[in-house]
Amino acid sequence: MIAIRDMQESDTADIIMQVMWAYPSWLHSLFNIDLSATDTLSTKCKQVLADQFSNPNTFYGGYVALDDDNIVGHIWLYLMENDTTSKIQAQILSIYVRPDYRGKWIHRKLIVAAELWAKAKECSALSGMVVCNNKLALKSAIKEGFTVTRYEVYKPI
Repeated sequence: MIAIRDMQESDTADIIMQVMWAYPSWLHSLFNIDLSATDTLSTKCKQVLADQFSNPNTFYGGYVALDDDNIVGHIWLYLMENDTTSKIQAQILSIYVRPDYRGKWIHRKLIVAAELWAKAKECSALSGMVVCNNKLALKSAIKEGFTVTRYEVYKPI
């Protein structure tokens, strides 16, 4: 049985490792991430998580999915102002479900928890970014009621 609970400070190492696996390899070097050693993980991620757990006015929040005591997924959120509407919305910073747990609707439970968090923070929307070639994530987002609004334009030179 999968349980969803608030992220806790003791989850930091697991969350950072999942964030690393969720992002493409080019981001690993950008954020100085070494997949072989948790000691060299992104300083920025550690700082944000530290603020999240120590600052009562933090803009960050999140949830983990647990199978017994094992973290099998997470959703990490932050509050931001929408560029178009100037209203506060909840942005999905990261959502991840371990490959061996995918297809079990865990992402849906995480999205529901995120929606409740956003409503409690009086947000006008829940948003996130999806890499345009991640068709499975786009399809899943649409099934969860998200609208695809734009893509980043990218041209390698």
